[in-house]
Amino acid sequence: MPDHHPLTPPPQKSGCLTVLAWVALAGGLTLILTLLLLWRTGSVVTAETRRMAETLAGNFQRTLNFTPEVRVDSIVIVAGTTPVTELVTVKKQALVRHRWAHTWMQSTKNLEIEATFTARAGFDLTQPFRIQIDPETKWVSTELPQPKIFSVGMGDVRILRDEDGLWNKLTTEDREEAFRALEKKANQEFADTKLLAEALSEGETLVREVLKTSGSQIKIETATEPQK
Repeated sequence: MPDHHPLTPPPQKSGCLTVLAWVALAGGLTLILTLLLLWRTGSVVTAETRRMAETLAGNFQRTLNFTPEVRVDSIVIVAGTTPVTELVTVKKQALVRHRWAHTWMQSTKNLEIEATFTARAGFDLTQPFRIQIDPETKWVSTELPQPKIFSVGMGDVRILRDEDGLWNKLTTEDREEAFRALEKKANQEFADTKLLAEALSEGETLVREVLKTSGSQIKIETATEPQK
């Protein structure tokens, strides 16, 4: 008859005890990590920093009509809301003129038009816009998205010259093509100016004025990725 020690558990029971021990250890570690996270959250988000975050969010809403996301360290205190999708910081006008002529069999038709164009530029609020509060130094920082031109609108159109040739007549297609060329020229003129730089400068001024209400040191940066 085989000799079994009476206190030696069967191999299957020993394996179950090992699994239960690992499960208990994992549960204990999870509990410890959860308690550490709760402790860290409570220590970072003090009543003072929470009030600062909520005050800044309210000031943005009253002044600029949108609420940025406000964080203390990596913890979101106020979720961002954007009832408007554009923050227009610059509107600029330009008078643009286009001349067009076409000659056929020594008969020339001429068309000259001009219009006042208004460009709107600023920040796309569908891009990330966050306010960060350092819980230790109370520094307030943000990163603005790259500015963009939202629209270029045409108004006050004037026909300066509209002349048919003797047998080379202006057509509807001629006039439509001239207006498309005028709009293209206006868009190019605004793109070649310092419109975006002005929009960025004005935006930084607006945001800085709101952030100053916190009474803290301020840091404003601009996203390096260009907006499409």
